[in-house]
Amino acid sequence: MIKRTEWGAKPLTAYSTRIDATYRTGIAIHHSVTSEGKSQNEVEAILRMIDNLHRSKGYGGIGYNLAVDFAGRVYEARGVNILGAHVSNANARNYGIVYIGDGRERITDAAVEAIQGLVKKLQVNSKKKLKIYGHQELAPTACPGPKIQKLVANGKFDAPYDPPRQYVTAKPGDTYRSIARRQLGIAAGVNPIKVTKEAKRIRALNDDKPITTGMKVRVK
Repeated sequence: MIKRTEWGAKPLTAYSTRIDATYRTGIAIHHSVTSEGKSQNEVEAILRMIDNLHRSKGYGGIGYNLAVDFAGRVYEARGVNILGAHVSNANARNYGIVYIGDGRERITDAAVEAIQGLVKKLQVNSKKKLKIYGHQELAPTACPGPKIQKLVANGKFDAPYDPPRQYVTAKPGDTYRSIARRQLGIAAGVNPIKVTKEAKRIRALNDDKPITTGMKVRVK
């Protein structure tokens, strides 16, 4: 990812609010309605132009969280943990990704692939599957243009969410209940209903296999 400092963004203003990743539920896809540029330098000049334009409207800086160019390069715009200014009344819940180009004309295969990769990463960041929208599904606008909106409608940017797996090593005499107690930080005999529920969840993750010493037991 090409950082803000690398493409020449000005510092965000003080009222740019941080958003916890787990609060996010969706991703809004946009287009910049500009040329695509013919090089990274030209794309960065377009980003600086957008940054200045958005500041002139009273935003704290460029409104999107991330930007993608024709070559599939990814640029940090506001950044993933900052409240965007890209969809009225829907910025807190949705990341904003903009394609630097005109979605009425085209979007390159490299850019599509880059956005697909970002969707996967943002879902891991938010610890859930995120809903993908074209801007026009959230506000009265033609953005992101028919070429990109068709891809959104056809699920081209959708990706399954596969939570990162976590394992612990079974100790001598371990059971699913003892592992559940350790995971929950609950002492023996305390809150047995909660321990039972957690033990059943962990058992299911491990296909009900008998626990043996040294076994890698999946807990997430």
